[in-house]
Order: sequence, then structure tokens, then C-alpha cells
Amino acid sequence: MHAYTFLIFCSASYCDVDENGVRYVILCRVIMGNVEAIYPGSKQAHPSCESYDSGVDDLNDPRHYVVWGTKKNTHVYPLYAVSFKISSEAGGNCLINWCFFIPFFGSI
Repeated sequence: MHAYTFLIFCSASYCDVDENGVRYVILCRVIMGNVEAIYPGSKQAHPSCESYDSGVDDLNDPRHYVVWGTKKNTHVYPLYAVSFKISSEAGGNCLINWCFFIPFFGSI
């Protein structure tokens, strides 16, 4: 599986799913700021010190990103509500049948 395919599949697995199999996710622009490493299996729920804004699983090749709760109102800007459905014929792959992007804000 290609790395990007894995990341899409991983993101889709975190989405809310309704009774019709439609998945929902919010696409955001994020200011990562000062980043610290958070290792797999960590129960860390807060930055290790006040100077960190966010965390990643690997500083050199991040695949999972965490924005600390104290920064969510200043570092996360929602852009789109995305709804999509994954095909049941995907055979373990992430095959998206359709996708809708609904902008949160009009042009400002």
C-alpha cells in the first residue's frame, strides 16, 4: 500500500459514520507552531511544557498530528465539512465513491 493511500485510509477510519455509511470529517488549516515528538502508545494529553503548540509521531516523517487543546481556538481554522462514502467493493483499499466539500466560510 502506498504511503499516501495508508494515510487516507487511516484518516477515514477516524471519521464519524452515519447509518448510510457516509463518513464526515472537517478539513482544517492548522498552524503547527513549535512541535514535539509524541511516541506511539503514549498517553500524553498535554504538552510536556508550555513552549510546545503541537505534537507529531515522528519529527522527521510525521504521519499523525496532535494540536493541544489549549491551542485549538488559535491554531485551527476549519475550511470545509467533507462527506464521503467508501465503496464496499474496495477490497481493503480506500475507494471513495463520491465526496462533497461544503465551505465553512464564504470569502471574507
